Amino acid sequence: MKKFDTKRITEWFRKQGEKWLTLAKRTRVAVLLAVFVVLGTAIIGTILLNRQSGGYQEIFPGMTSGEAAEVYSTLQQMGANPQIDANQHVLVPTDQWEALVFELNSRGYPRTTLTYDIFNSASGFTATEFQQRQALVQQAQNRMQDTLKRQAGVEDAVVTFNVPETSNYLWGQC
Repeated sequence: MKKFDTKRITEWFRKQGEKWLTLAKRTRVAVLLAVFVVLGTAIIGTILLNRQSGGYQEIFPGMTSGEAAEVYSTLQQMGANPQIDANQHVLVPTDQWEALVFELNSRGYPRTTLTYDIFNSASGFTATEFQQRQALVQQAQNRMQDTLKRQAGVEDAVVTFNVPETSNYLWGQC
């Protein structure tokens, strides 16, 4: 292991300082300006990205107005700080979204909408019954997996449901 050599480091900094002073004033100003622009951009980007985390997010898209009122009331009783936007969507603080979804799911919400959009994306006009069934199974797997991951002490979870095939034909039963 190399020993920490302060003399070599000091000498390197002295040489860099001498080189810096030999540069034209215009070059030094351009280098400093570039450094400040890069640092300023990084600081502003960090502030903007962190500011978004303090916003609000819709809790369950697609709820009926009656259920949205129930969810809003329940959230207030839970001590959350919900909001309702101009389109009557219930919004919650982004940093509390997962915990609130978990708690509301345990209380039976949502009743009128899906918490995930897997089924809706697989329920088009051309989707087969098999595709719709697979989408529902995948949705159930994802919901169970997310529920398990939210439990204290669970770092990761993989959920797979094995749904047996059924047949409505008599000779498939024999």
